[in-house]
Amino acid sequence: MPIKKQILKSNKSICINGKDYEFEPDMTILEVAKRNGIYIPTFCNHPDFPPKANCRVCVVEIEGRRKLETSCSVKAESGMKIRTDTERVKKARNMNIELVFAEHIEKCPTCIWRTNCSLLEMADKYKVRIQRFADRKGKRKTYKFANAVELDGTQCIDCRNCVDACTLLQKIDYLEVDGKGIHQEIRPTRDKGKECIYCGQCAVHCPVGAAQEQADWDEVEALLKNKTKTLVAQFAPSVRVAIGEEFGFGYGEETTEKMVAALKALGFDYVFDVNFSADITTMVEAEELLERASGTGSMPMFTSCCPAWVKYIEFYHPELIPHLTNSKSPQIHGGGLIKTYWAEKMKINPDNIIVVSVMPCTAKKFEASREELKINKLNPVDYVVTTRELAW
Repeated sequence: MPIKKQILKSNKSICINGKDYEFEPDMTILEVAKRNGIYIPTFCNHPDFPPKANCRVCVVEIEGRRKLETSCSVKAESGMKIRTDTERVKKARNMNIELVFAEHIEKCPTCIWRTNCSLLEMADKYKVRIQRFADRKGKRKTYKFANAVELDGTQCIDCRNCVDACTLLQKIDYLEVDGKGIHQEIRPTRDKGKECIYCGQCAVHCPVGAAQEQADWDEVEALLKNKTKTLVAQFAPSVRVAIGEEFGFGYGEETTEKMVAALKALGFDYVFDVNFSADITTMVEAEELLERASGTGSMPMFTSCCPAWVKYIEFYHPELIPHLTNSKSPQIHGGGLIKTYWAEKMKINPDNIIVVSVMPCTAKKFEASREELKINKLNPVDYVVTTRELAW
């Protein structure tokens, strides 16, 4: 008979605000608090990265210790007694929020739209409004990477999440910390042997919108208001789920019909599903693979639907370029289909068609602008907006 495993209950616990909570080895105080629904504010902490304790907003008071400790970096120890709400903690936390807020421009686009900005949410929560400290608002640079991503120094709070995303996740090491003290900034490296691949992971992990997509929605909105062209939207498969999270729908809930209705209500004349052009990509790649397998090309053959991955190969491993499929990505196949076959069927001049792709990836913006992908001197896709841009 199989032996039934005995589940042992941990006898390790810490006390937070007067209540005992069990923890597992190597858990930080912040992790224990989060797991038990206890809110401790933080900017620089992210589950994808090791703790940095840069912002010092997550400070707590531990009995027996003279100084306040950052909960993101201190490991839980059995018997600890922790307070997250003492006057000393509140004073230090609000001071640190105010110091961080002093680096952030007041008319931040992300704050104005009240979208995905933990700094604004925290400032509202703790009533941090006074700007007493000297700052660098407007004095920092904005770095733009092709037409895909930008790093706006006027919004940056030096949490370094973008650096960790570029270095630890993507292994690109394109972003670096330059200077010290008030002259410190996050900037692209001066190393010519490194290049941005436009993946947008810096934007995904930025808590305040300093690293962000280069917005195309303003141009698209102007075209929607001034209807002199036929506007066609096409959306990637993942967007139908991801956009629901922006509007409070449950994780994984599909919103295809709602999104199509919303795009039509915004003024798009036609809406296409990139699922169809993904099938075209699959068929084209299958034909190419059969040809290569017969001895007419390099093997193995790699798919190239991700423009960030293609950029990585082109710059960092050009020896692998012969192994990339010649097939275009689904969004480019879709745009090309709309401006050729569909335009002919609908009797619409391709010059009068504007194709807007709704994509999950900032690298798609760069891909859409590549000269070598033009068909009859036209870009198959005119604009790319991210899921977040569409939600705005």
